[in-house]
Amino acid sequence: MGVFGNLKVRIDPWAIDYGSELPLAGDDIGDDENVDAAVEAPAELWAPIRPNDSAPRDLVFVDGIRRLELRLMLGEGGALRHGALGAFAVGAANSTSQGAAIVHESISRLAIASGGVSLPAALDVAQALIYEPHSTHHIDPDAPMRALHEAMRTSEERVRT
Repeated sequence: MGVFGNLKVRIDPWAIDYGSELPLAGDDIGDDENVDAAVEAPAELWAPIRPNDSAPRDLVFVDGIRRLELRLMLGEGGALRHGALGAFAVGAANSTSQGAAIVHESISRLAIASGGVSLPAALDVAQALIYEPHSTHHIDPDAPMRALHEAMRTSEERVRT
């Protein structure tokens, strides 16, 4: 049994920037949206809001970024599954009256498979380049990207400073 177990693996030939080789329906967003800026206050009353003395002096900013590195087509028992290798980083900065400092940073790499399929073990590509198995029950072509994004959001939520 190979690193992919019983899965037949093929690299999706399309460049990551172009999305999956399978077409997806686009959003129907028009350019004729009207924005009502006066929904909270009349436009002439909009101005900076200065915090009062009860405002917190210490703030923590948490953010993440994700990157899809490779799309995969996975075959299992005649069924097509979509997969991907992806990475995300999560960091946090603490801002105080004395300045700002990075208080958390982490990098994760995932080997994602759709349809409830999962790799049998981590995919060890090189030193410090290990993709942990991850699965999503969704089967559409964009499911691995959404699973990567959700894993990043979960990691952001777990940041403790």
